[in-house]
Amino acid sequence: MNPLRLAALLLFLLLPGSLAADAFISPAARLRPSERLFLCAALGSGLIALLAMALGLAGRFSRGMTFLFWALLCFSLLPWSRRRHGWMRRFGWRGWAALALFLLLGLTLFSPPNRVVFGWNDDGIYADIAALMVREGEIHSQVDPVKEVAPERRDLLFHPRSKEGYPFEAYLYKQFFITDFPSGKVEPQFLYPWPSLMAVFALYLGMDRMFGAVTWAALLWLGGVFLLARRLLGKPWSKALLLLAALSPLTLYFARFSTSEMLTGALFCAACLLPLALRGTEGWGGGEAALCAAFFVLCFLVRIDMLLLILPLFLALAWRRASGDWSAADGVLAAICAAGGALALPVGRLTSGTYFSMVMGKRLPGRIFWFAAIPVAALTLAVLAFRPAPLRRAGGWVTRNRRDLMRLAGLTLAAAFVFLYFIRPMGTAAQLRYPSIGKVVTGTSYDHQNLPRWGWYLSFPGLLLAFAGYWLALRRRPSLTPLWACGASFAFFYLWELRCTPLQMMSMRRLMPVAFPFTLLAMGISLRYLWKAGGQGRKRSRLAGAAGKVTALILLGWLLAFEVNASLPVFGLSEGGDQREVVERMSEVCADGTVLLDYGSGELLGPPLLCLEGSRNAWLVKENALQDGRFPALLGDLGFPDRAVYYVWRTSASPEPRPPEGLGMEEVATVTWREENLETSFTERPRSRRLIEEDFVIYRFRVR
Repeated sequence: MNPLRLAALLLFLLLPGSLAADAFISPAARLRPSERLFLCAALGSGLIALLAMALGLAGRFSRGMTFLFWALLCFSLLPWSRRRHGWMRRFGWRGWAALALFLLLGLTLFSPPNRVVFGWNDDGIYADIAALMVREGEIHSQVDPVKEVAPERRDLLFHPRSKEGYPFEAYLYKQFFITDFPSGKVEPQFLYPWPSLMAVFALYLGMDRMFGAVTWAALLWLGGVFLLARRLLGKPWSKALLLLAALSPLTLYFARFSTSEMLTGALFCAACLLPLALRGTEGWGGGEAALCAAFFVLCFLVRIDMLLLILPLFLALAWRRASGDWSAADGVLAAICAAGGALALPVGRLTSGTYFSMVMGKRLPGRIFWFAAIPVAALTLAVLAFRPAPLRRAGGWVTRNRRDLMRLAGLTLAAAFVFLYFIRPMGTAAQLRYPSIGKVVTGTSYDHQNLPRWGWYLSFPGLLLAFAGYWLALRRRPSLTPLWACGASFAFFYLWELRCTPLQMMSMRRLMPVAFPFTLLAMGISLRYLWKAGGQGRKRSRLAGAAGKVTALILLGWLLAFEVNASLPVFGLSEGGDQREVVERMSEVCADGTVLLDYGSGELLGPPLLCLEGSRNAWLVKENALQDGRFPALLGDLGFPDRAVYYVWRTSASPEPRPPEGLGMEEVATVTWREENLETSFTERPRSRRLIEEDFVIYRFRVR
C-alpha cells in the first residue's frame, strides 16, 4: 500500500469533518482533543459517504469528480469555520502516544478485514456495490442481458417480483432488482452511503483494498465507545471497558464484516457524546445541538433501522421538557432531528426505492399511517415547544415520586430479566420463511431464546451487570438521555426480536450500532458502582467498600477471560478466502462471451461477476432450465452462436447438466473455491472454524 495515498485518503476524510465541526462547535465547548479528533473523523466520513453516493446516483463517480466536489465542499465550509485548530496542539506527547497505542491495538485485532465479495450474504453485496461504483461510476447500472432476452423467455433468467406494489419488475439476483426491462436498468439492495465510502477507499487504495474502509469504521466505533466510557466512568474503568469491547467476539467479528453496522455505531456514539460531554455547561448551544442532530440524521441515512431512534429520542426530549430541564439548544436538536427523520424517508424511497419499500412496507401500513403519523408528529413538536400545563404537572408528579418510580423500574427490569432468560426460552420455536427466490425456504426462529444467546457472548454475570447498569443509568441525575433512551429501546427491541439464524454471528450484527455499545457501558457502570461501594467511615462501611472492590475486580477478570475464550475461533479470522480470485479466474475464462449460472451458483457468483469484473452473466432461476424447450432460443437472445455462451455448474448444489438436443457442452475449466469461516449452529456459540472447498465446472456451449 502506497503510504502517500493512505495519507491523502486520511486528509480527504478528516478535512471536511474538521471544517464542519469548527463551524458548529463554539470556543466555550470543553471537548478533549481526542473527542474533537473523533468527531472530525466521524463527521468527515459521513459527509464523504453522502458526497460519493450522490455522484454514484448521478452516474458521475470518479476520482476527478470526487476530488472536485470535495474541494467545493471544503471551500464552502471555510467561511463558516472559525479556524480553531489549537486543540491539535493540546494533544501533547501523551495524547499522541495514547492514540498510537489505540491504533496499534485496533489494527492488531481488526486486520486483515474479510474480503467477502460473493452475493449470497449482505456483506458481499456492499462490496459489490462499491466495486460497481468504481468500475462504472454509477450505482443504478444497465445490464445488457436484461434488455436482450425476449419477454416470453424472461422467466428463465429473471424471477418476477414476489409481491404486488413493489417498484421493480423482476429479480436479477436476490439483492439486485430490475426496474426497467427495455433499458436493462438494475437497482441494488440496501442504502448506499456505506458502500459509497468503501468505493472512496477503492479509488485511493485500489479495488482489493476497499475493505480498508471496514477497518476504518471499526476503529471509529471502538474509539466512540471508549470516549463515551471516558465521560461516564473516568480513566481507569474506561480503559477496562476498552479492553472488554476490543476483545469481545462480536467486536472482533464485525470489525472485519463489511456491512454498515460499525460506521452507523460510530455515528451514533458521536451523536451521544456531544450532549453527554457538554449539556449543562455553557458549551451546549445551538451549534453543538445542530451537530448532534446532524450525526443522528447521518444514522438515519446510513442504516434503515436507525429511523427507529426517532421515537425514543423524542421521548427523551419530552421528558426533559416536562421536567423543566430544557434549553434552547434542546429545541434545535428536536427540530433538526424531526426534519432529518422526515427527510430520510423520501431520500430512502428515491435512492433505494425497492429496498426501502420492502423493509418499510412491512412496518408502515399505507396511507392511513401517514394520515395519523403527521398530525401526531406535529402535536409532539408543539408539546415540546409550548410545554402545556398537563405536561408540566406530569413532570412535577414524576419528580416528586422519583424514588418510588426508580424502585418500580428496578423491579420491572428484574422481572424482565427473569422472564427473558428463564421463562420465555421454554416456549416453542416459531417457524419462519427466509428470503429466497423460486422456492420456499423455512427455518426455525429462536427469538424466544434471545437473552440466553446474548449470554453466549457476554456471559451470565455480564448480563446481570448489564441489567443492573440499565437501572443505574436511569437513576443518574441528569439522566443519560438520549444515550439511555436510544440504547435501552434498541436493547429491548432486539432482545424481543433478533431473528436468529444458523449464521449466529451474522444475526448478532443488529446489536452493534446501538444495543451492544449501550450494554457494554451499562456493564461498566455496574462495575464502577461496585468499586465505589462503601465509604471511609465505620468499619462495616469500610468492609463493604473492600468487598465491592474485590467483587468488581473478580468480575472484570472473569469477563475478560470469558471474552478471550469466546473469541478464540475469531482471532485472526479473515473470511472470504479466495472469492476474489475465483471470480477473476471465471471472468478470464469467459471473457469473450456470456456466463449462464446454474441455480445453485447464481446468487453466489452473479453479483461479483457483474460488479467487480463487468462480466456478462445471467442466472438460470429454474433447476431444469436446460430441458426447457425455449432454452435454444434463449441462447440466441444472448448472441449464440456468434457470441460464446458459457455454463457454470456448482458441483455441490446441482445435478450434472445435460444439454438439450442439438447442443453440446465442452468443459473448459474447473475453478475451486476455498474459504475458512465460522461454523454455523442453532444451539451453541460458534466454537470452531470450518473449511469450505467447492468446485465450479465451466462448460462452453457448442452446436453439434
